[in-house]
Amino acid sequence: MIENKEIFQELFNVLESNSIDIERETNYENGVWSLLNSPDVRSGRYNGVEGFYFNKSDYGFFDQEQVKALFPIQIQDKTIELIEVSDSEVDDDRIWKSSISFIIK
Repeated sequence: MIENKEIFQELFNVLESNSIDIERETNYENGVWSLLNSPDVRSGRYNGVEGFYFNKSDYGFFDQEQVKALFPIQIQDKTIELIEVSDSEVDDDRIWKSSISFIIK
């Protein structure tokens, strides 16, 4: 995984500032769960390339055109390229949240 978490935080901030609701990291301390102001970053591979994705914070859908209009995004000296905006999916007894998958170049 990429070591510079600042890139993920900056991308999270751009998305959140455009009313795109991203799942946040959580913290459990002294018997209490809290949401942090940072993204829950997941990793994946896209056509053999290491990439990442953010889930939506609930089981709704992203506005795909709104998300697509923001990419590519320049953060620091990197280009963030959108791979896919997926809808939530149901399979038997499981539900997968909508997600935004991307690679960092």
